[in-house]
Amino acid sequence: MENLDKYSKWKWLSEPTTIDNSYGKGEESVVSWLGRSTIKRAQIFRQFLKRNLEEIPLEYQEHFIKALQTRWDSTFLEFILARTIQVLGGKFCIELENSDGKCPDFLVSFGGQQLIIEVVSPSFDSEGDEDRKRDEKLIEIMNENTPTGWSVSVIQLPNIGYEDSKKEFRRTFVEMCGNLPKKPQERWHEESIKMKSGLLHLAFFPKILGHNPCVGSRMYPIDYIGRAEDRIKRAIQKKRKQVRNESLPVLLAIHGSGYGVEFNDFDRALFGYKTIVENTRNNLQEAVIKPDGIFLESGKEDKSPTFAGILAFKRVDLFRHPDPVIYHHPRFFGELPEEIMLFEQRRLRDTAINIQPPKRKNVLADLGFTSSDCL
Repeated sequence: MENLDKYSKWKWLSEPTTIDNSYGKGEESVVSWLGRSTIKRAQIFRQFLKRNLEEIPLEYQEHFIKALQTRWDSTFLEFILARTIQVLGGKFCIELENSDGKCPDFLVSFGGQQLIIEVVSPSFDSEGDEDRKRDEKLIEIMNENTPTGWSVSVIQLPNIGYEDSKKEFRRTFVEMCGNLPKKPQERWHEESIKMKSGLLHLAFFPKILGHNPCVGSRMYPIDYIGRAEDRIKRAIQKKRKQVRNESLPVLLAIHGSGYGVEFNDFDRALFGYKTIVENTRNNLQEAVIKPDGIFLESGKEDKSPTFAGILAFKRVDLFRHPDPVIYHHPRFFGELPEEIMLFEQRRLRDTAINIQPPKRKNVLADLGFTSSDCL
């Protein structure tokens, strides 16, 4: 039975005593929101965290609680990875000092085989922070005026500054809401109105489609926030010195945490080639883009790589949990534990990337993430 008193000293993991049926506010941290909100989503997320913390070895539980509280963005993937190792049947030790005086994140054991896993969560969309802050007041206005039973997804917002009047925006949004059907059917509605300050383009989803009432901020295109593959390359370069002299195989887990980051970004960063899918009927091979991936650096053909491969994650948070992909370094000729090889694998073969389908799907789902009807 779960020991709820165990978390009483951690306010953000305890059930709030004051009713607060609100979602996250603008750039509010996850920890701050969990510490005050009493909506169903927050309750489920707190239970998810506590349930998985109970599975972590006792000597590491407080380590993860403190780290999540102070540096959520970088620690959440470490926490999920620790539990994933356990789900796959492995054991781990954290931050053991190596011969260089460095402390890699995980020493992982699967039976008689061991490997090191280092974790990095680069910032993919920091350049969009200013725009997100500028949008906060507009999102707040929409939250205040969204009709009961509807959720809103932002496609485009007008260019309205901090000190600019919001009256036209409020009036236009209320007008849009007035155009929605009184008895919605099972379909979403798209509305756009040209304002003096730019286009307001929104999608409205009725509750009948399973969407909870909320306003989702706009998605910031990856071309705008910077090339994701460049950030992946920099993350690899930065982490090399941490594990350069390890005798065990090393996987670098990279969290593609930005909006719109896809495995294609990892393809380009690591190999620079397009993709083929193994065992398809046509078995067509795509043309080479350019062999400029970081795994193919010139002058290192005869050197052993620092990383045996990359454990690539797309965005993982409290309600998104896609399984990772293993990218094998072409110059690594050792063996990785079979247990970790259950995920999709990508290798460079001749002039294309070869994809080996996962042997087991929805591994991260076994951690008990919340279902979509709570989002």
